This record gives sequence, C-alpha cells and structure tokens, in this order.
Amino acid sequence: RPQSGVRLQLNSLKSEGGTNRIVTGARGEAVFQDLAAGAYGYLAEMPDGAERISNSLHLEAGEQKHLILRQAGANLSITGRVRNQQGTPVAGIVVSIEPHRFASAVSEAGTRNQSRQNARSDTTGEFAFGDLQEGEYEVVTNATGQYLSARMVVQSGANSVDLILGDGLRVTGTVTIPSGEPLDRVWVGLDARRDRSALTDAKGNYVLQLDSAHAATDPKVRFYLRGYEVELLVLPTAGDQGVQLDALLSRVENAASVTGIVESEHGQPIAGATVVLRSKVLGTQYLAITDRGGAFSFSDAQAGQGYSLRVFPKGLYLDYSRHQINVSEDGLSLEILLKSLETGRLVGRMIDEQGSPVVGFRLWVAARGATQGALPVSSDEQGYFELAEAPAGSLSFDTRSSPRLAIRGITLQSGGERDVVLVLDWGEEELTGEVGGERGEPIAGAEVALSWSHASGDVLSTSQRTTRTNPDGSFRFQQLGPGQHHLKVHAPGYRSIEERYDVGGAAAKVEIRLERDAQ
Repeated sequence: RPQSGVRLQLNSLKSEGGTNRIVTGARGEAVFQDLAAGAYGYLAEMPDGAERISNSLHLEAGEQKHLILRQAGANLSITGRVRNQQGTPVAGIVVSIEPHRFASAVSEAGTRNQSRQNARSDTTGEFAFGDLQEGEYEVVTNATGQYLSARMVVQSGANSVDLILGDGLRVTGTVTIPSGEPLDRVWVGLDARRDRSALTDAKGNYVLQLDSAHAATDPKVRFYLRGYEVELLVLPTAGDQGVQLDALLSRVENAASVTGIVESEHGQPIAGATVVLRSKVLGTQYLAITDRGGAFSFSDAQAGQGYSLRVFPKGLYLDYSRHQINVSEDGLSLEILLKSLETGRLVGRMIDEQGSPVVGFRLWVAARGATQGALPVSSDEQGYFELAEAPAGSLSFDTRSSPRLAIRGITLQSGGERDVVLVLDWGEEELTGEVGGERGEPIAGAEVALSWSHASGDVLSTSQRTTRTNPDGSFRFQQLGPGQHHLKVHAPGYRSIEERYDVGGAAAKVEIRLERDAQ
C-alpha cells in the first residue's frame, strides 16, 4: 500500500551535494532531480517521526535509480523491568521511550519529542511498549526523590530491558562572582562523568542529582561557564539533607579569540562538524559546530599553551587532531583540511554460532578514525545485508545499544568488494541462575556480568551483558545466541567468582555459591 507523508532525506556522503529533502505524495512516490554523481545516504521517516529505513547508494553520471522502500509492520515491542540496587522491583516509576538518533553519515543526532511514549512500572517493576518500528530506542526513567533516572538505548524487539535505579545524592549550592552577583547557566557536574549535570538558574542556584557510588569514587565537581575560569571542588561529606557546595568563578583575564575553517581536500566547506578545543593544563574545554561555510569560533578562550584541537566531521571523512597548540592573547586563526574516506561494497550475512540467520538485526559500521561516519546495516529475513558505499579501511561493527555486540578484524579495500559473515550472540536462548552464600542464603543485588566471544581467523565477535540478582538471588539473561559464555558474579563482602557455561538447547540454569571475603 503506498505510504504518503513519508519524509525522505538524501545526504551526499562527501558533503559536496548537501542535503535534499522531500515528502512522498498520495501514491507514495518522490523524485530527487539534478543530483551529482557520487555516494549518498538516504533516510526515510514515517509521519509519526520514527526512523524507518536508512542505507546508502552510489550514482554514476547520468544514471537513474528507482528504489522501492517497503515499510515493515509496526508490531515490534520493548519490555523490561525497573529495579533498585538491591534487585527489588520498583513500582510506579514513569518510563519514557522515543526513537534514538545517532550522529552518523546518514542521520542526525537528537530525538523528536512527538514520538515519545510513556508507561508506568507495575507492582512487579515491569513495563511494556508495543506497536514500535524497527530501530534503536532510548528508554529513560523519571528521577524521583529517592532514585536517579536510569537510561538505556536498545533495539526494538528487546524483551529483557533491565533498568537499575541508582541511589541519589542531592548536591545544592550557589555560584557567584567575587562581587557576590549570581551567575546564570553555569554547567555543574562530576569531573569524570558528564552524564549527570545541572545548570544554575537566574539566582545562581543549582540542584545536582548524583549517583552515590560515582560521587564516592570520583568526588570532584566541575563548574564551567564560557568566559570564566574553571572551578574544580571536592565534595564534602554528605549529611542527612545531602551536600551544600557553593562556588566562586572569576572572569578569564587573558581571553583570546580562536577561529577557523574546516574544508575538504578539494576546498569544499564541511558543515556540522564538531570542533573541540581542550587544555588539560588549564582545565578548559570549548566546543563548537561548523556552520554552512565550515567556519567555527571560540570568542573567549583562555590564552595558554598545550591546547589540543579535535574535529569530528559527519559523512565519509576522517577525524582530525592537532596537539601542542599555543593560544596567545592576540588570538589564533586555523585552516583545517579533512581527508576523505575511500569506499567499497560490503555484502554479507548475520548468523549465530551454529549458523542460523540473525533476522532483523541492526549494526553500525565505521572505519577507524571516522567517529561520526558510521552507517547502519540491517539483516533481512535470511540474515543477509548489503552496503553499496561502505567506508574502506579497518572496520568496526557495533550495536550502539544494549546489549553491546561488537565485531573487529574486518578490512575493506578501497574500490573493492567483500563478502563477510558476522557471527552474533543473539537469538532465543536463555541463561538463568541463582546466587547464594555458602549456606545457600540468597544474595540480592549481586552484579552479574555475562560475556561471549567468537574468533574466526582475524575476525573477533564479542558481547557484553550485565544485570543484578533479584531479592531471592535469581537472575536471568534472555535473547542469547548458542555457545559458551563467561559469567562473572560480584557482591560486596563476598569473593568474586567466574565460570563458563554452554548456552543452547534446553534452558540453562546455574547455581552460584559465593564465599565470604576474609577481609
């Protein structure tokens, strides 16, 4: 049935042709005209905003291509549980889900709020979302007075999403300048973990919710506002009401202007590239996005030595890095030329360790040194896939979602073609078990990590999964592929243990007994 209102986006992977957008008409048809020869990535989005189809193609001079994009049924689901650090199910937690966008060669970062769905965990901590399209989704819980929010990116079809809520530490304070005036929009967060942060309000006040465990191991809080010197403070001992931590920021006296242009080897401006200027010595970091002309600027960088500059372009370009840059008070102007990635044709099949096809699974393929140049590849009903314009070089394949599946060791020659077999730890198998003490007493909240690897020549496939035991000491891993898996269990006050188990055929159930730690 023709689908009208589908948003189609065609991106030149070399950036020379820019981006073309169009919406399908009543017959589901759309035409892109006057295209230059070269490699393109295309993205089709349904009217509800969910990402549906993405791939790449190559046009020769004067060539015409007719593509038929078939919409898969919106019948996939995502289910899971919400639990605390002790493994106890938590009821009444609001869980939100929406399509997740990655910075890549064919799609843009960010999500669309109109695609968000909400659910609430039931008395067993379980939640469910149905009628989903194929793709990656971000699953997030709302923070409460007792718990921090939990976040996970998973593929549609995941039926064992395990959201573990962290115990929250409340940090409050006020940020001012030496005269006592408050500072608005100061970034506040742990120095080593930028995923937990807050901004000050018009009165300079902030409320920062931290994971108690992370705050204990890395207790330094960073205060940052462009144009001011960075302040780094150590968290004091927490009281019953949390932590009070005020900060005083001073203006950068020796501010300088750093500007630049990012272009391709052929002089074409590169738009949308992320530029990071950082000095470990000064503790400063500045970020900018290049405009349509490839230009970027840092108007109030702190003058000093030992800066490093990194550029992460979209599309088929290599990342750029330059070190030991000195920024004087007179400023600095830079011209950056990016090297293009060569391409080749990649075809193959996704299978499990026993050779059965892995159907409807999506991986992201990227060349070494091209952070934002990843392309998605999805397997069909027989596990096959094709990428007409894949980046050449040493390739990495990753899920970019939980569980973490990765493949390394595949190289594609420039202008060549390669047929590959990707062995994945994905299927319908399960591994269940119980963790107890020496006397058989259940251990709740124990950390259970499950890993897997498969080597074939130079190609290595791996997977990583984690969970926590329930109050009765039980745990469960689902959607596993067959084969030998490595299990590691850790619980405070006990000695860790590692075992190997064969998964496949009848559901495997293991019993783990931990010995008390003599210390």
